[in-house]
Amino acid sequence: LLHAIMGTIAYEDGDKEQALSHFRSACKLQPDDARSHNNLAYLLMEIRDDEAGFREALALIEEALRVAPDEPMYRETRGQLRLRLGDYPGAIADLTFALNGLGDRAQVHAALAKAYELNGQPEQARLHRQVH
Repeated sequence: LLHAIMGTIAYEDGDKEQALSHFRSACKLQPDDARSHNNLAYLLMEIRDDEAGFREALALIEEALRVAPDEPMYRETRGQLRLRLGDYPGAIADLTFALNGLGDRAQVHAALAKAYELNGQPEQARLHRQVH
């Protein structure tokens, strides 16, 4: 629990390397800590803009979803990752689930617009662009 808290504090202070270290420790020490797995996945998505980083983050978010499959925040993270990896139908499914669970969020609408556009559904993309 301490590493999860310290990771969050480090992230909020802008020290992403320290946050990365704490979240990695939290995940190792508590394999069923879904929130730390989500936070680490999200952080990796932010700092590693490459397929290997996205794949590592995807494995982490899958662990979080194993523990809490219906958590909209975790589905948003996986949707964002799927979008970056080119799995547009998967991204649309996860981001729609997240939007329904988290409420109207500009970040989710923007990601959905991009996923729909890249999936060849310009009308759906336009609808989500209008919302945010």
